[in-house]
Amino acid sequence: MSSGQRRSALLDYLLVIISSLESAQKSKIILGIDEPEISVGASARIQQFEKIARISNEIGGVVFTTHWYGWIQQLCNGAGIIIREDEDGRKVKQFSIEDSSGIDVSNPYEMRMMFDFLSSLGAWAENKPEMKFIICEGPTDFYLINKHFPVYKVIYTVGADQVISLYNTFNDYVLKTKHHEPKLKNVAFLIDTDPDKAKGYPERKYQNLMRISRNSNGKVEIVSENKNLAEKCTIEDALSPRPFLAALNGGMGELEIEDDKNFINGLSIRYPEETGIRAFGLDDVQRLKFKGIYSGEFKRKVAESYDPNEDERAIFCDLLKIF
Repeated sequence: MSSGQRRSALLDYLLVIISSLESAQKSKIILGIDEPEISVGASARIQQFEKIARISNEIGGVVFTTHWYGWIQQLCNGAGIIIREDEDGRKVKQFSIEDSSGIDVSNPYEMRMMFDFLSSLGAWAENKPEMKFIICEGPTDFYLINKHFPVYKVIYTVGADQVISLYNTFNDYVLKTKHHEPKLKNVAFLIDTDPDKAKGYPERKYQNLMRISRNSNGKVEIVSENKNLAEKCTIEDALSPRPFLAALNGGMGELEIEDDKNFINGLSIRYPEETGIRAFGLDDVQRLKFKGIYSGEFKRKVAESYDPNEDERAIFCDLLKIF
């Protein structure tokens, strides 16, 4: 075995050993790994950090060092430390992985992170054409897509602008063949529809960039070109109303303003045949009020606790036909 194969096999071995321990034993373990990506092929790098994320959910914690930047787009929670050296000496900066958009680093770092990540994603997708990969805007999209498509590999970023930026780099440097046609059909970059930001969308016809939109009948659909831009449309617009309302009520502990709690508590399903907030029959003022409340930790909590049954899951899957 090569050194990369041995490193990957060691991580697999650790997963097996840890899974056989009692919960009390697992909680006492903190695993330290030095550069888990070294000598590992491009297609396996993301998988290495995926294994680390799995282990971290079962034990006391994981600490790792790395020179590979792609992991920032890979993990969902925790803390990171960037150590940089320049002519003024060594600088140490801590950041939250949940808000990696706040990392104050130079553009070369950001570009290297993007290319590292996308080259690994492209290699993995090419080697595993049966798998489906989705790059989405944020953690709420991540949780909701995972609840409906658990076999997909979903990775979230920090907004539509970054999804589009990643798409452009992926399209330019990974997907091109000698005929200048995309060869990977199992990777999708997914964004909401926002008419106010439509000018930021790429002008050419999209290949792997998908948008959640509404058709002329008001039904949610996935599009890959600039059409149906009449109104804002998000992933929540495809949710079945019963579990959505239950999740909204269940997440009220994250709200601090009593008036906001009363507003959410007063919601009811008026149009059960609709999806998303349309089912609640809100007027324009109420919609604006809902938009102001539905954000931050409350929004994340709702996405985490959303729990559809099989029929409700099927409705969402039928609307979000990404592949």
